[in-house]
Formats: sequence, structure tokens, C-alpha cells
Amino acid sequence: MSFFPAFFQIQCKLNAFLWSIQIFYHKISYLVRKNELNIFSTLLFCSAIFFVPLHFQQKK
Repeated sequence: MSFFPAFFQIQCKLNAFLWSIQIFYHKISYLVRKNELNIFSTLLFCSAIFFVPLHFQQKK
């Protein structure tokens, strides 16, 4: 029984993560079209935004 709440929690986190990726993708594609950012620095920026909070959550 304890499997299902944990699975549901993971599913919720995954959904939130995918939603935030979608929002960032739209903002980034807009900036790239305006030529304010190149793709490499954009990817670096995104990976920092997504993985730093995850890293700190795992440390706690």
C-alpha cells in the first residue's frame, strides 16, 4: 500500500517539472527568436535552474 502514495507524489513532481519545462521552452524560444540568447547559453541556464533545486532537495 505504501507504494501508491509515493508513486503519486513522484507523478505530481514530474507533472510540475514538465509544466515548468514547457513554460521555460516558450520563453526561451521567444528570446532566441529575438536573438538575445544563443542556444548553448540557454541550455546551460535551463539545466542550472532545474538541477540546482533538485540537488538541494536531495541533500535535505
